[in-house]
Amino acid sequence: MGKLYFATALLAVLKVAGFVTWPWVWVVSPVWIEAMLILCFVIICAAFLTKKAKDENDEVVEAFDMPLLEAGDDQADVSDHDQVIAEQPALS
Repeated sequence: MGKLYFATALLAVLKVAGFVTWPWVWVVSPVWIEAMLILCFVIICAAFLTKKAKDENDEVVEAFDMPLLEAGDDQADVSDHDQVIAEQPALS
């Protein structure tokens, strides 16, 4: 990380001194490119962990083999759900 900031400082000095004529966006590019790489890594990790959690949740639902109520279901579905629960064998 220190090398990137050193490179940015060096490029800024070269730009101010007139040795390079690049736009400022490229002079500070080591900083924003690093930030974009970190952001991409975080997004990919979050997507992977979210998918893994969803898959684990689906496995739990399949293990119990009973329908779950979704948000917005009306009261008729609740009575169906209670009936399914009553039909489940008792746990020992």
